[in-house]
Amino acid sequence: MHSWKTPAACAARLRCALCTIWAVCLLALIPGQTLAQADMLDLTAEERGFIAGHPTIRVGVDPGFPPMEFLDREGRPQGMSLDYLRLLEERLGIRFLVTGDPSWADTVHKLRTRELDVLSCVAETERRKGFMAFTRPYLTVPSVIVVRHDFPHAGNGHSLRLDSLTGRTMAAAEGGYSFDRLRTDFPHIPLFITASPGSALEAVALGKAEAALENLLTASQLIKDLDLLNLTIAGRSDYHEDRFTMGVRSDWPVLVRILNKGLASITPEEHAAILARWASARPVSLLEPAVFSTRTLVVMAMVFGAALLLFFGWNWWLRRQIRAREQAEAALRASEARVAMILAATGDGLWQCDLSTGARRSSSRWSALFGFDPGDIPARWGAFEHLTHPEDQATLQALRDGSCMDVQGRFRVELRMRRKDGAWLPVLARGKVVEHNAAGAPRVVAGVHSDITIRKQTEQALFASEQRARSLFEDSPISLWDEDYSDLKRYLDSLKSQGITDLRAYFEAQPQALRYAVALIKVRQVNAMTLKLFEAPDEASLVRHLDNVLTQELYDAVLEGLVAFANGATSFEVETLHRTLTGKTLPVIIRAQFAKGSEQTWDQILVSVQDITALKEAEALRDEMDRITHHDLKNPLAAIISLPRLLLEDETLPPQHRKSLELLHETGRRMLRMINLSLDLYKMERRAYQLAAVPVDMATVAADVVAQARAAAEERGLILRLHGEDGPGAYLALGEELLIFSMLSNLVTNAMEASDNGRTVTMTLERSLHWIICRVHNHGAIPDHIREHVFEKHVTTKPGGTGLGCYSARLMAETMHGDIALASSPTAGTTFTVRLPRA
Repeated sequence: MHSWKTPAACAARLRCALCTIWAVCLLALIPGQTLAQADMLDLTAEERGFIAGHPTIRVGVDPGFPPMEFLDREGRPQGMSLDYLRLLEERLGIRFLVTGDPSWADTVHKLRTRELDVLSCVAETERRKGFMAFTRPYLTVPSVIVVRHDFPHAGNGHSLRLDSLTGRTMAAAEGGYSFDRLRTDFPHIPLFITASPGSALEAVALGKAEAALENLLTASQLIKDLDLLNLTIAGRSDYHEDRFTMGVRSDWPVLVRILNKGLASITPEEHAAILARWASARPVSLLEPAVFSTRTLVVMAMVFGAALLLFFGWNWWLRRQIRAREQAEAALRASEARVAMILAATGDGLWQCDLSTGARRSSSRWSALFGFDPGDIPARWGAFEHLTHPEDQATLQALRDGSCMDVQGRFRVELRMRRKDGAWLPVLARGKVVEHNAAGAPRVVAGVHSDITIRKQTEQALFASEQRARSLFEDSPISLWDEDYSDLKRYLDSLKSQGITDLRAYFEAQPQALRYAVALIKVRQVNAMTLKLFEAPDEASLVRHLDNVLTQELYDAVLEGLVAFANGATSFEVETLHRTLTGKTLPVIIRAQFAKGSEQTWDQILVSVQDITALKEAEALRDEMDRITHHDLKNPLAAIISLPRLLLEDETLPPQHRKSLELLHETGRRMLRMINLSLDLYKMERRAYQLAAVPVDMATVAADVVAQARAAAEERGLILRLHGEDGPGAYLALGEELLIFSMLSNLVTNAMEASDNGRTVTMTLERSLHWIICRVHNHGAIPDHIREHVFEKHVTTKPGGTGLGCYSARLMAETMHGDIALASSPTAGTTFTVRLPRA
């Protein structure tokens, strides 16, 4: 049932019509003067010359601003402003060429670019003053705030101010005066931007925004036209009233003066006639009468008499219509009750929609399905759009334009729609077209919404389970094989039935039997890592050439696995050699295990193949490092350390020689610790190093580094400086002394090697709230192509360098929970910055 045909709605419109008649009558009785045509408007010579040079003025109108101006269904401009333009044409002898774009923002832009000369109905705002001049106001309407009927304090006598909407979203049409005012005067109010005032009110009705700022006439007209029954006018806004003018391009001030003279010539009777024609459901008082003459009172009495007769006649006719409507509604309710009983049994919600107008009807069960009370949301198609998930909007549009319907006009689609509590409800929308328009396109559709939550949850759980299983298999970093051993089991059972009890001895004596047994294994599928590991282009190629990847060592390993499975084992692991399709031999660890439930049939066995090449190389490297450190370096170094200690036993040594020997002895011991550290670097690379962090005085360590490097610096003609020596304990960092010494020594050594003779290498210590910072600077610059890779292993700028200095410094800094950074340029030189946690 259309809400505008209900008895209550008819009565409301009757009251509004009578109020409008009263307002028009008052306006008609206001005394005014009769003015002549253009020759009596006292136009200046400049103004007459402008009219002669511009006989046609291009005018733009707002396509959705009723009743001031709008575009009808045929796209023709209509509204109050057009009536004023016609009067001005008569007064001024100007022809107005009126056009309307679908977008008001485009219309305003055309005035800015001088594609239009005048906007027929605008409000003056600060933003528009930059490109628009304004005539005198010719229409004044109360400015109001529109909210939903459930808005706090709405309609209970409280005054709603814009300041009280802080943090609440307001809807406003882009480019409109309300948009400009809110963004300029109330920047703390979030805006939901729409294309038109009607879209702004629909956004409030649908809950996308909480309020809108609009004039009373437009708000009333749009609420009625769009059937937004859950909206109400909360009262006048802080602006009190909207004064509408004509906006003129700013470079034509003479046209503003001309239009002002034309507007001033419009009499109160003419204003009233325009208002009477276009007044909406709510009256607006534009002028107030002063003193009523006898003639005025007589006319008023006549008008009141006519209004009274109209009132009683209307009431008599309305009672008859109400009785007929009530009878029809009773029959409709009985029919709907029967349908409701059927739908209640299924839990479905019934709805019907007129696609041409957007009007929608729905059952109370439909509202309850989404947790709403009847009347909570507007009876418009837009409610469907508002409730539907953004990703399902295309499906909903296909339903509206009929592209998802079959030849009988039936449809069946799945959507996600938002409940009142914000949760997304999966629904099945099914129904059919019940009426077509003259062109044969769907006009009225009816259907039901069914809750399919349980079905969707079941589907999603099944899909998620399958996806997890597939992801675990496909994305595994280890080669995985899904294999079927059922044929192999039958073969082994047949051997046992022949009295063969020792399978190992049997297959060792008959290698061909073992090859036959392996060929009985069927590969179901392999993952991506398997193809990469065995260098196969695809799974089919790998399975087709399996003989090429089987080594003798692998056959021996398979034999051990078969014996284990035959003896009741459910898993097996062995280290062996495998071969890729390109002939490369790989050391691997193979693990095989029965899938749950396949222990008796052997129809599913999961096999993993792990490449241990890197592990083998690491083991070899570690063995080599052990050999070097324990024999080639440590043994000679032991003698170097012992010799200074023996010489120090000579009590006749001069003090300066004793100090040098002590330094030599300590340097040897430190070198021994650094050799031991080389093994620790290997652990750091594998994240296996156990840090024993203690407070370390960075100043002391830095001084030792400088003292050790000073002799080498003097040989190269370099100056080595240390800044930041504030005394003991000033630069305590958490770490290990040997790691810090080694790290800083590497950085200083690199800085010296990168410096020219006579230059300075500086080490600076600093403190911050959480860090002890050490900067090592030299005047050289690192080449651009190396700068980004300087901390990578084996990257060096020195001929014959190992590229381990910066790499090991980074490892040690990160091991001590710090970091290291580089800055280098030809002008500023190179600075390495190390940060370690403060103790």
